[in-house]
Amino acid sequence: MSNQYRRGPVRPTDPQPGTPRMLQPGTGRSKTAPASLLRILGILALVAGVALLSFGVLNLVRHLTDDVHSQRFSGSVSVVLAGGEERTVWVEGPTSDNDDEYPPVDTCRVLGPDEQPVTLSVQPRSKMTNTGVTSRTVGTFQAGPAGGEYTVECDGQQGRLTDPPDIAGLIKSALSIVGGFLLILWSVFLFSRARRRS
Repeated sequence: MSNQYRRGPVRPTDPQPGTPRMLQPGTGRSKTAPASLLRILGILALVAGVALLSFGVLNLVRHLTDDVHSQRFSGSVSVVLAGGEERTVWVEGPTSDNDDEYPPVDTCRVLGPDEQPVTLSVQPRSKMTNTGVTSRTVGTFQAGPAGGEYTVECDGQQGRLTDPPDIAGLIKSALSIVGGFLLILWSVFLFSRARRRS
């Protein structure tokens, strides 16, 4: 018999003393966002972008086509306004190639409750075209502190009264559209990053 000690088999999986254990690929903690988190962020950005874009488009369409505060008339019309209320006078005509062609302010006249003329302000200038008919602003007037009934006469022309153009609302709509579009692009970027890391 041999006096040598028998050594048992060494399992290859046992780490040798003093040898650092190496982490297998994918078992360490990632320093970047996981794919699942990127997908969640992408979904949130997509939902917010679509909502913001839809709000901006619908609001813009409403500003351009809204007839809730629009009163059409032929020749003349009377309207009762509260104190300080404003109305913009428009007249309709054929479409023109000249964007700067607006009716003169004396195309229409406004009479107050005391039958005295009311000043029409020519700013801001606006126009809208629908089915070949273009409406252009003549001017904007404001009711006095006491309000009352105001009469608008436009020499037999077709026209309408509306609230003054909401410039702030138009800017808000434009910013919503741009912001929604950027959020949708960001969501596409996040989805592509998540797919790359999967």
